[in-house]
Amino acid sequence: MPASKVQKTASTAPTGKVGYLQPHPSQFAGAYKTSSVEYKISRTYARMPPSYRRVVLLFHGTFETIPRVVFNAGQLITVGVDKPGCHDGHSVFGFVYEVRTSLARGQQLGYYWQMEVEVHSIPGYQIDWQHARPFVVPPIGSVFIQPHGFKEAIFELLSQLSPERWEMIKVDLGSNLALFNPISRSYRLCRPEDRLPPREVYPRTESHGLLASARILLREAANAPAAPLQPRQTALPPSLIHRFDNDMRYLRDRSTEESGGRKRKFAEIEDGDGLQPKR
Repeated sequence: MPASKVQKTASTAPTGKVGYLQPHPSQFAGAYKTSSVEYKISRTYARMPPSYRRVVLLFHGTFETIPRVVFNAGQLITVGVDKPGCHDGHSVFGFVYEVRTSLARGQQLGYYWQMEVEVHSIPGYQIDWQHARPFVVPPIGSVFIQPHGFKEAIFELLSQLSPERWEMIKVDLGSNLALFNPISRSYRLCRPEDRLPPREVYPRTESHGLLASARILLREAANAPAAPLQPRQTALPPSLIHRFDNDMRYLRDRSTEESGGRKRKFAEIEDGDGLQPKR
């Protein structure tokens, strides 16, 4: 990353309606809508609401000319994750945090370009992110292997201090501008459902993680069976009874001792001065 200051090409994403910093509703269009065919296919084996791993990728490269493909901060994009020679079209949904361009320094001259993207992948599923490639629109035949959680009610974008952004994975794109062109990708012609990873790689637990929709949580709480009432316990534990007896014995002894002390004091007064104790 160059040490000099670089120019941002867009600003940070706007604030959502529920009090969190979220992607703008206008970004959920086309394949990125939760009602799209692509999104529905991504839910084939995945649990809903989505439980996923958040990964931040830092794409970068040095090009002779400024990339014509326009990526903007606050934009939903497609990230292809196929290895070279694989044509399954595996992709994940991504959200752009920032895009920067500067004049490159060092041995390779040109324009240094970088883009920071959050992607949602299958928990526990290994992906070689060095083969990841970004696209503004999904290439024809893309199959998203995991539904995104950007639309969840309590989803919140990562801050600059979030661990995921400090531990981002750097992906070197080299100098090939053709990587950004969706037409450069060719995928197998068969049903997208048949090109998903096996069902076994998806989490099968009942836990939805921290991004479960509040509406779903309330519905599950309302439908949860109530625990049967337990009978009241009439007998106290032996340890509590023993402690109670000791406390009562201590109080009784203190009361007897103080009462005896008062009687002795009054007797001394009567024998010595002949005065009656004041009432």
